[in-house]
Amino acid sequence: MIKNRLQELRWERNWSQSQLSRISGVPQPDIHKIENNPMSNPGVYTAIRLSRALSVSIEDIFILD
Repeated sequence: MIKNRLQELRWERNWSQSQLSRISGVPQPDIHKIENNPMSNPGVYTAIRLSRALSVSIEDIFILD
């Protein structure tokens, strides 16, 4: 299973899901699903877009458990 810190990293920047969506190009419903469903594993393309928007590595967001 993959755990993620997406919400935590977003909150550190005081960004809403909508703001992250606009910056990353990832649809807001997808961000909501990733943050609220621990079984949700995003695709590589989505993970790259989120990591670039947040200026962190993919490993900083998604942690293998």
